[in-house]
Amino acid sequence: MKNAAIFIFLVLPLLSQAQTIVSEKPLIKEGVGFFDKETYSLRQEGFPYQMEVYRERSKGFWFKSNRTNTVSIVIDFENTVGLKASVPLPFVSDFRPGVHHLFEFTSSPRHCSFSFYYTEGIVNPKLSRHTYVLPVPDGKSVTLTSSNLKTEEPFVTPIKYHDGISTFYGVEFEVKDSFTITAVRGGKVEYVEDKLPGGEMKNRLRIVHLDGSFADYLGFDQQGINVKTGDKILAGQPLGTVDINRKLFLSIGYQTLEVDRKLPYNEWLKTVFINPSFRTKESKKPWRVGESYTSSQPAALITQEMSKRQRKKYLSGRN
Repeated sequence: MKNAAIFIFLVLPLLSQAQTIVSEKPLIKEGVGFFDKETYSLRQEGFPYQMEVYRERSKGFWFKSNRTNTVSIVIDFENTVGLKASVPLPFVSDFRPGVHHLFEFTSSPRHCSFSFYYTEGIVNPKLSRHTYVLPVPDGKSVTLTSSNLKTEEPFVTPIKYHDGISTFYGVEFEVKDSFTITAVRGGKVEYVEDKLPGGEMKNRLRIVHLDGSFADYLGFDQQGINVKTGDKILAGQPLGTVDINRKLFLSIGYQTLEVDRKLPYNEWLKTVFINPSFRTKESKKPWRVGESYTSSQPAALITQEMSKRQRKKYLSGRN
């Protein structure tokens, strides 16, 4: 291991080093449902046509989704006296498109009502320890110009988007010897915005990772993003070109959802930003603002989340 030039800057995930804010994604209340114990009927109000919650007498509660993306739902019962179910209530979980059995009642009152909420994406994911690559091609360098993740009173960076101002926690890199921005981790492109004038870190994309976390990349040139929504991405894969400032803002986080009736429901959903661990070619070099680091993208790091079959195919393509 004498020639190993690997350094992991921070530990992921350490929630003591994470920052939490109310989520930028909304939790949407779509209506109230009612059922009667004798007739087992369910009346629905306001449910979107792509989703449906319903009850069958012998099979309990079901959820049907025709949406293309994963959605997370909350079923919160208003009157719970005498109500018992096969799972803890209120019910919170995420689902892919299709029909899903949720739970059954072991006892229920004569009449009962519930509220139904949903949001896009996965909530409360089980995070895996992961090492990221720097957001530039192998052998290229970046300079860490800003980081607000480790301090107790983090610097809040407002980033102007087409839909207003959002608050993010993360790191900012100056791209030194490459215009190309690459993925720090594999996943699926959730959205792309690359039509805004460059120079103010406006153009962005989000990649959702296998464990439900996500990475936001900001600072692409206008129409400089060369991937599209729905694309599957590998770590180290080129995403686009940086804007004239040559700076990239990167934040990595995930969604949490907890029903707290003391708060308005739109505050139940939160985004937690975490400290990523990066691998570089420098050995034992501390993570400091103003320091430069060189990207290291060994095959073992690129393939760490692949199946055996995917890994074999990827490695055969590199030879």
